Amino acid sequence: MNPPTGASLRLISLVLALAGPMTDALAAPPGYQVELLPVPRTGAYATTASAIDNSGVVGVNYANLKNYIESAAYLCTPAQCNAIPRLHEYPKFPRNSVYALNDAGVATGSSDDLMGEGFAGHGYLYDGSNLVRIPGFDQDGCGGCSLESVGYGINASGHVVGTSRTAKSRTRAFFFHDGLMLEIGYLGGHDSAALGINDSDQAVGYADVGGTDDIHAFLYRNGRTKDLGTLPGGNYSAASAINNRGRIVGWSNLAQNGLMVPILYKKGTMAALPMLDGATWGKALALNEADWVVGETEVAAGERHAFLYDGHSTYDLNDMLTADQRAEWTIEQAVGINDLGQIAANGRHRTSGAVRAFLFSPVAAGAAR
Repeated sequence: MNPPTGASLRLISLVLALAGPMTDALAAPPGYQVELLPVPRTGAYATTASAIDNSGVVGVNYANLKNYIESAAYLCTPAQCNAIPRLHEYPKFPRNSVYALNDAGVATGSSDDLMGEGFAGHGYLYDGSNLVRIPGFDQDGCGGCSLESVGYGINASGHVVGTSRTAKSRTRAFFFHDGLMLEIGYLGGHDSAALGINDSDQAVGYADVGGTDDIHAFLYRNGRTKDLGTLPGGNYSAASAINNRGRIVGWSNLAQNGLMVPILYKKGTMAALPMLDGATWGKALALNEADWVVGETEVAAGERHAFLYDGHSTYDLNDMLTADQRAEWTIEQAVGINDLGQIAANGRHRTSGAVRAFLFSPVAAGAAR
């Protein structure tokens, strides 16, 4: 990740206060200021965070719950949300999503676009003013058009990984840079997806393993794809993110077709992360350069809690809420953590069931929450 740019005085103060503790895991997590991110629209809707950059900007997706089709993408801080434009304004049920950000303020995701005489979703690069289309793989016989694509990860150079459909309706992982689409992540099977990329163009995701029913996490680097395998006894794994130190997080099962547990892969070894007490499954979704990991677990039937792992212990993000916040919200999923320790998360209202995006910002010991 690039060093933070354009940070507010509040964030600069956080860096100074936490510069020592963030270099190594703490015995206990710092206190957090928990903020509900702004609501960009009104009506029956959900807002979900998808990513966070080092200046504390959060990618937020809006979904209209009346038609379950209309969606919009925003870049949000606690002060305001700015909309990401669409590649094409389809008037009836417009769709737009954001899935990843880099520290230069460039976003990627999926947006409405024209394809031949119809509509499709294509990945994009958006730097705050310019919107660039990421084509899917070429489709034979359609006059130069391309199939659907989605950008799921972006690095400091603006290189993007994600998925694109093929002419045979398969889904394949791609690496997009300098206008070129490269297929990656092939493990001998039919389908694959790339979910994360670091500044060295190392990409991770998951793919079908040829000749089996297995799905395995993969690492793509220097033009080659490596099968990362699974935890002992498992047949399914996926890698969701990789940092600049080459550490990888994701999830794997422990037995064939069994429940998933969060994993950390480093130095050639995959290990399960400790889960919250009583948790039955979990997924690690993101990590920062200090190897702090966030994700989600199920702690009871139908009840999910977001977690933070600091290298020694796993903490429930709900324990970081004030009493009033905890009475109103359950934080179910943490989707991103930056190098300031800020966390992008999603919570569900205990009464209405509404889902909203949250920002967790660490505060110095003894500071007001």
